[in-house]
Amino acid sequence: MRGFLAAYVTQRLSSQVSFRGMAKKALVLLLVGAAAALTPVVGAPLADAVAGFYVVHEIVSIIENAAVAGLPVPQVLRDALARVPGGEKAGKGQNASG
Repeated sequence: MRGFLAAYVTQRLSSQVSFRGMAKKALVLLLVGAAAALTPVVGAPLADAVAGFYVVHEIVSIIENAAVAGLPVPQVLRDALARVPGGEKAGKGQNASG
């Protein structure tokens, strides 16, 4: 949804990109579900680790898309995004995927 809004604001809507984003979200849900199913077998909080990873990923994506959409993003966050692999484009306002 955030990627859709950023693409709308920058007038770069694409049904292929939107479908790919929805497919990625579905895969994430499957991975978290699989990790939850394996948690009792492994005996470690595998589901928590997998879900935590994707929560952090989504937070970064929200910040990137806010920057692309032209919303005010603190410079310290823009600088941090520039250091994240793949985040350089968002720091320059050129990445609308999410």
